[in-house]
Amino acid sequence: MGGFAIKVQCNPARIVSSLANIDPGYIARRPCFLCKSNMPEHQKGVPFYSHTGGHSYEIVPNPFPIFKTHLTIPAVEHTRQEIGGRFEDMLDLAQALPDFVVFYNGPASGASAPDHMHFQAGEKGFIPIEHGFESIERDYFHVGKSGKMSMMRTYIPGTIVLESPDAASCARLFYRLLDSLPIREGQYEPMLNIFCWTLADGSIICVIFNRCKHRPDCYYEPDGPDQYKMTPGCVDLSGVLIIPRREDFDRIDGEVAAQILSQVCDNSAPEDYETFLENMRDAYKRKSKVVRVLLSDADYVKIRFLSGYQCGQCDEAAAQTLTTEESFWAGAGKVLWR
Repeated sequence: MGGFAIKVQCNPARIVSSLANIDPGYIARRPCFLCKSNMPEHQKGVPFYSHTGGHSYEIVPNPFPIFKTHLTIPAVEHTRQEIGGRFEDMLDLAQALPDFVVFYNGPASGASAPDHMHFQAGEKGFIPIEHGFESIERDYFHVGKSGKMSMMRTYIPGTIVLESPDAASCARLFYRLLDSLPIREGQYEPMLNIFCWTLADGSIICVIFNRCKHRPDCYYEPDGPDQYKMTPGCVDLSGVLIIPRREDFDRIDGEVAAQILSQVCDNSAPEDYETFLENMRDAYKRKSKVVRVLLSDADYVKIRFLSGYQCGQCDEAAAQTLTTEESFWAGAGKVLWR
């Protein structure tokens, strides 16, 4: 695809994820398989706490692995799949698991459990995009102290690559991107797949796929040669197509693979690409504005800095929560930072 080689893996066990019913009514009725109380007794895990994001997770083996070592990382709390306020957790995981890549499937972008916040991870060296992204033709639209951002012109046009020297810088760039992307009707966040890993010097690479569909058109074709039961997630878009059915695996070729990936990703047409690229350039030229808000009776407020804010010796970024002392509203208390 555009000179970029992809792999194809026949994995019948993944049929559970590929055919997952994500209808809100069905999800509300079924037991959540990522809640610890519903997991098989043998699916033991280890706890993980994100000190930056302030959330708790459980790292467990994925029961239907794609990688030799495939981890699922659900939040301890049952809360919906949403990257806003959780991207810092993803970066903490990438730093805590230096031999792994960490990835996120959005609630309408390949996630089979959109009702429960979770990440996944797999060992480095398996996914083509990890070592191949530098060979893909890209246009840079932002270069600054926080890092570089570029857009793929080939392979899957419109895919964004974020290169940052550290986690705080990465979060600043990502949240400005998140706030610049459109939210489609019926969704609560932009449709995204995110693939992230660290380098030996501590720098971070994130590849962000901009989605437009949960499933390709061929998924809904009648039984026959035009039907492929695939629900592409981050692994598929990163260069390993997961095909559960043997009959689909035996007949897929490069042309069909390209059609599947282009159907679920946005901005693949040349005119759409140029418009998207210009919009991203404009988004990173804009300066942040000061917004004054009167709080009357809130116990806390969550805020997000899109660029660095110096607090003493700390360079704060991304999501923060401000709370108050008991006497604050009487006029004598203080706002408590973090």
